[in-house]
Amino acid sequence: MKGEALDYAVYTGFAPLKTLAKISFPDRAVMDAAEGAQRELKRAHAKEFAKFIQNPGILNAKKATAPPLIFNTRVKARFHETEDGVGTLTIPDDDHALAQVDGQHRLAETGNVEKSLPFVIYQDLDRTEEVALFTIINDKHEGLTKSLVDKNRAQLLGEELPEKEPHLDIAVKLNEDKKSPWYHLVDTGGEKTPGNKRRVTLRSLQEATREMISGPRCQNASSAKKFAVVMNFWCVRSPRSAGTSSRSGSVPVTTRPRCSRRRSPSSPRRHEGLRGVEGKGPRPRYRPARCRDLGVAGEMTDARGDSPHRAVRNPVSVASAGRGHLVEVPANLPI
Repeated sequence: MKGEALDYAVYTGFAPLKTLAKISFPDRAVMDAAEGAQRELKRAHAKEFAKFIQNPGILNAKKATAPPLIFNTRVKARFHETEDGVGTLTIPDDDHALAQVDGQHRLAETGNVEKSLPFVIYQDLDRTEEVALFTIINDKHEGLTKSLVDKNRAQLLGEELPEKEPHLDIAVKLNEDKKSPWYHLVDTGGEKTPGNKRRVTLRSLQEATREMISGPRCQNASSAKKFAVVMNFWCVRSPRSAGTSSRSGSVPVTTRPRCSRRRSPSSPRRHEGLRGVEGKGPRPRYRPARCRDLGVAGEMTDARGDSPHRAVRNPVSVASAGRGHLVEVPANLPI
């Protein structure tokens, strides 16, 4: 079909990928030379597209599709019009008949694919116009935020999400569960909504969660127990407040996880200066800790009845215990 793309006349239609690959080439830019405009080919990216055509499930899709390929004619093409701009475009059988303006990665590994894609062919652009068109298409393209990609992937995986990507599943639930300290505080990409300030991106939260549940103790735990572990950890360090005060003005004691290396009586106290029940010493610096570093802490009371000490339990026991929080590990505590 013959038509217009704003100020340019173009031909649009459909053709097998193998045919388009046979008569086109990428005019790649060369360092320290004036010719070409295309970027360097990333072979892995091209192979991934070829695999996607055969198996859309690798990208969590049910069917394969792709946007139109864009070309510029480098030889004379003939258009035989039948009616109202519809007709047949005849292009010489030449591997340099068309310059690939947009689509080199979709064509690099699909020279034997019978399936078709739509195309847009500009006719007789000079080199300056071709370079300008390539630059406009790629430089002004606004890519997706990583968090929006994660959100969409979670929707596509559906019920398979907890098994295939448990860290992403937990991050999504932390944002959606009303009991979570991260409820509606996670930036998931897309248009901003009024109300709560988004304090962390979904990408950052799911990557932190991946680290947290990467320890051996979590490998065989159920999805529910993994979520309970992470939820309890964040309930200790709630993002909704800078800190929480303990009962009767006392300061929480940070205990050593059961799996950490014990200090011998003769070795120096490497965690000297941590704030204790008397409130002495600087406040410890906290870091996210993995399952192998963490335990589930239930509160205990000392002889005075007002200082909450915490007893470490197995990190996956929280679901059955129904109480307690995760121990926070100071950054300078030897693990």
